[in-house]
Amino acid sequence: MSLTGFDVTEFEAFLPILKCHWEEYHSHFTLAGKIRERITYNRKTGKIPLIEDKLLFVLSYLGIAN
Repeated sequence: MSLTGFDVTEFEAFLPILKCHWEEYHSHFTLAGKIRERITYNRKTGKIPLIEDKLLFVLSYLGIAN
């Protein structure tokens, strides 16, 4: 809670929302915002492979940035 400002239930409530939006955005655009020219695949060797880890990273980044 001290890292993100959310408790476990709030964190878990965000997961399905983030997953839906992440997959929608990431399938059509690159992280730089350019239109994707080919299909993307989830890689197990990615820098942040799990959606839970991505959410934790985003929440902690936004908490530090503010």
